[in-house]
Amino acid sequence: MTDAPPDPLLALRPWESPEVTSWGRLPMNAVDRRAGAVCLDGDWRFQLLPAPDSPVGEVWSSSYVPGVWTMQGTDDLPRYLNVRMPFAEFPPHVPAANPTGVYERAVDVPAEWTGLRIVLRVGAAESVLLVHVDGRPTGIVQYEGAAKRGWADPDLASDIACPMYAPLEECLAHALSGAQTKPLIQCEYSHAMGNSNGTLADHWAAIEATPGLQGGFIWEFRDHGILQRVNDGRPAGRGGAGLYDNGVAAPGHRWAYGGDFGETDHDGAFIADGVVFPDRTPKPVMFEHREIAAPVRLESFRHEGVVMGNHQHFRSLDWLCGEWELSLADGITLTAPAELPALRPGETAAVPLPFTLPEDGGEAWLTLRVTTARDEPWAPRGTVVCLPQVRLRAALPPVHTRVPDGSVEVDEDGLLVHPLLTAAPTLSLWRAPTDNDELGGMAARWREWGLEAPLRTVVSTRRDPGRVTVVSDYLCTGGTVRHEQVLTAVEGGLLVEESAELPETLYDVARVGTVFETVAGLNLLEWFGRGPWESYPDRAAGAPVGHHCLPVDELFTPYLRPQESGGRHGVRRFTLSAPDATGLAVRLDRARQVCVTRHRAADLAAVAHHDELVPRAGCVVHIDAAHRGLGTASCGPDTFASCLVAAGVHRWSWTLRVL
Repeated sequence: MTDAPPDPLLALRPWESPEVTSWGRLPMNAVDRRAGAVCLDGDWRFQLLPAPDSPVGEVWSSSYVPGVWTMQGTDDLPRYLNVRMPFAEFPPHVPAANPTGVYERAVDVPAEWTGLRIVLRVGAAESVLLVHVDGRPTGIVQYEGAAKRGWADPDLASDIACPMYAPLEECLAHALSGAQTKPLIQCEYSHAMGNSNGTLADHWAAIEATPGLQGGFIWEFRDHGILQRVNDGRPAGRGGAGLYDNGVAAPGHRWAYGGDFGETDHDGAFIADGVVFPDRTPKPVMFEHREIAAPVRLESFRHEGVVMGNHQHFRSLDWLCGEWELSLADGITLTAPAELPALRPGETAAVPLPFTLPEDGGEAWLTLRVTTARDEPWAPRGTVVCLPQVRLRAALPPVHTRVPDGSVEVDEDGLLVHPLLTAAPTLSLWRAPTDNDELGGMAARWREWGLEAPLRTVVSTRRDPGRVTVVSDYLCTGGTVRHEQVLTAVEGGLLVEESAELPETLYDVARVGTVFETVAGLNLLEWFGRGPWESYPDRAAGAPVGHHCLPVDELFTPYLRPQESGGRHGVRRFTLSAPDATGLAVRLDRARQVCVTRHRAADLAAVAHHDELVPRAGCVVHIDAAHRGLGTASCGPDTFASCLVAAGVHRWSWTLRVL
């Protein structure tokens, strides 16, 4: 194991309930106490049931319930709101081992409310409130697994609307409907199982912009993996405390989950659903959440400078300090100290640019590195709090100069022959399914369509001076994909222009792009794009654009069950090099999703644990024209439609050169 420096996020100690500023909306008292509400305190009768859905019998007991229940009508229908009761106030006759029961009471109400009967069923796993009028149920509220969302029922039994995994559009529709009387806080809205937590930034942008939406909870904090000895299948126990590092178990050990101890009744890796690994190493989603909860934001770039905002509700910026970083696409990085303005909570101000922007250098991004100015109860001085950034200049499209007498070599199958590649660039439509892909049903559909290993057949190969055009069909069970690859010799290397036409039957694939493999020895990846942490199309807010460098072996994220991981979103160019600085360089036509690891997608999909993986000597490189978002469909909504890979024609290009 290595003595790597601690990750700065570990200093935040989120499991110790740190003192942090309020990132959410200001507190709301949305308890609806309209005139005419009827108090429901008094004598109630009840009976215990063997199960929540058991029929109500004829023998009742009675007990007094204090005045914590109220009910009221609405203007149009005899519905009832504010029926609430703390669990601690339930009659003491209900044993803890079997809290399921039925409660009933006759109440004097206005004439139009005649026939009222309230039945409360309480179970350990769910709580259901049934309100009856004239023997007919008029509303149901469930705290977990509700078929109806809590806010859709006027009989909401709490001071907040607390749905579970409600789609964002439903939350917005409810908040903007004009009928909301309670703040909406989702008891769960994102499930952190495996490579997940897509759309977090979109959710928070909507929450912060919409009155009445206060936020929600991610399920959950920590992966429930158990360190297991591989040789005998026994738990490592307390003696295994040093047998892991950065989320990875030491050789001879692995993180075990459901089924790994011989049990047949289990949920598999469903409990590996934390934002940190079992050893509390942060997953990439922690950096995503850090950025969407940032106290300081760079709102926009104007002629007078950068607009900076204090997004806290109670604190100024005097507990923070900063440093500016200017990243240019041509490789230049400039830094300068930052003096944060005296902004009160909610204020914004224009801050002059700390640098004179060079006329050349290509695309330019300005990042503010915000750290704690002094020791805080929850973090030492210098802890990174956020990395907001703003683009100062857009990228220009690359320009290529063709070399008509250049050499382009392909084999009899129309595949590129290159000294640094052990597997030629081919079309890729599939990824090792994430947990969301498996439980959301996408993986089964991809397998049914045959996307893992489509049959490639060459339609035509055309050779022109300095250029080869290869048209191929990739035959899938779900349809045929026409792929065209144009290889052109250009100054300094090879231009690869590609297109893929997906039929309408392939309406939601994992990716459309290129995959190739390199020779051994290329162990260092340097790139300009989002990083250094893993990012995907719908989970990229926590990875700022800049120049990044990591060993290839550190790019892969070791989720407990091997799956698609290690991707970097918005990559503009990258190099793969050996210790002697030889290797290859790739420049993309625009920002793309790129993944470089030691594993093929099939390698990841074939095993259940990382100790079963055998890293390849070379690198497996994916360049995606389009990559499906992650979503959170293992236990919640899928990614947004904008992050799906649709049918139709996809085009992309890239250049390959030797260092």
